[in-house]
Amino acid sequence: SAETDLVDAGTEIMDLDTDPNRGSAFSRTSQIAWGLMALAVLLRIERYAANSSLWLDEAMLALNISGRSFAALLKPLDFEQRAPIGFLILERLSVVWLGHREMALRLVPMLAAVISVPLFWLVARSTL
Repeated sequence: SAETDLVDAGTEIMDLDTDPNRGSAFSRTSQIAWGLMALAVLLRIERYAANSSLWLDEAMLALNISGRSFAALLKPLDFEQRAPIGFLILERLSVVWLGHREMALRLVPMLAAVISVPLFWLVARSTL
């Protein structure tokens, strides 16, 4: 009967949950993965909060981002700089909303780095 099938399925699930080899290995691996991801995110946020000075190439790109309109970012950049259009638009939005500061310019790369950590884990987990 359907009731017996549900009970049998529940018993099988309980057996899997109490299997010492499977449960402990999975939770240990998960704990390590989550710990490493948390560490990676914290390190990236720490570097952002340090508010270090821009490097020369970053400064030249920042001059283009701060000194141009959105439409002007679609044209060739000054100082022989190159960057993806989407990145330039997001950076310009950050500068418009948060002001012409280094922290505003570093926000988009920091957010991308933080988001990439769990995404990388998901891709690695599904392919390895």
